[in-house]
Amino acid sequence: MSTEYTNRTPHPLYAGELSLQLRLFREFGTTPASRLRMLKCLAWGTFGTLPRMQERLRFDRRIRAAPLPENPIIILGHWRSGTTFLQNLLCQDNRFGYVSLSHAIFAGSFLTPSPLVRKFFERRIPNRRPMDNIEIGLTAPQEEEWPLGCLSELSFYHAWYFPLQARAIADRALWLNDAADRRVFKATYTRLIKRLSLANDAKPLILKNPANTARIPLLLELFPQAKFIHIYRDPYRVYQSTVHLWRRMIAAFGFHRIADEAISALVVDIYRQMMQRYLRDRSLILPNRLYEIDFSDLQQYPKEILERLYTSLDLGDFAPVKASVEAYLASQKDYQKNIFHMDSQTKALIEKEWGSVSKWPDSHV
Repeated sequence: MSTEYTNRTPHPLYAGELSLQLRLFREFGTTPASRLRMLKCLAWGTFGTLPRMQERLRFDRRIRAAPLPENPIIILGHWRSGTTFLQNLLCQDNRFGYVSLSHAIFAGSFLTPSPLVRKFFERRIPNRRPMDNIEIGLTAPQEEEWPLGCLSELSFYHAWYFPLQARAIADRALWLNDAADRRVFKATYTRLIKRLSLANDAKPLILKNPANTARIPLLLELFPQAKFIHIYRDPYRVYQSTVHLWRRMIAAFGFHRIADEAISALVVDIYRQMMQRYLRDRSLILPNRLYEIDFSDLQQYPKEILERLYTSLDLGDFAPVKASVEAYLASQKDYQKNIFHMDSQTKALIEKEWGSVSKWPDSHV
């Protein structure tokens, strides 16, 4: 694997359907500096047409006939709230399946993988994420919003690729206000989850996707028996880390560039709207199917919190996975988080904009 993000780093849209790529580039445009990146995406979109056709020919009947998993474990929480840490802990349990980086990279053909193409990507994908230096690999857990972005126009990931159009993308892909968009999203998401279920031998799926925090009613339509975990974090840290996430993702994969002030405004507005929707819609989930976690508690007492989570949501016996969780935690003991500093003006802005939708640390006055 590579060690840093360069012009040779594969773009997430490499796995996109060629017709989808063409629509996105035509609708949202690119800057002159990103034209080479666009051409590489189109070349990979063309190259991937045959593998995608092969998968459809081999598996389409099975996918259509397969039942939609009834009981996924769905992790909710705004970006940078600890969703990845929670997902990585839960994925130590081999009784569950999950979305891997490999599934994301080969979004349209992961049921018919090519060893040669896999080796190509393995050599060029950086071994750490751009926003937080968490180690990644082709088998590492990932969120399904990435492959959705290669299969449909309705993925919030596109906001990082085309940030000048981020608000329009959020209106369609995140808030799903349009009935036609909801129908398309449900059909695309259903097929993706069926394929992931086949790839994971029908194990119960752990689905971690921050964007889904705003989609609870739709998720309950698809998965009425799903179990939900919501993780939340000190909003000051969420703001700082999310702004950093946007900067790094746009720098690594964007076809546009936007000012830091625009990024800040997007982060503020999207967090507020997402949390308003979550607080409104969480009552739709039966109490015994929702568990809420404070990220700081999970960091401090990970095994204890997980054991309570297993009991509360009836996920099975925690004892068999305890050793794997301990081994994972030991492997992360040297991990260093990003350190951010916040000025008083920004702090006041966060308190004003997020005051009614956030769970504040005990030190907040």
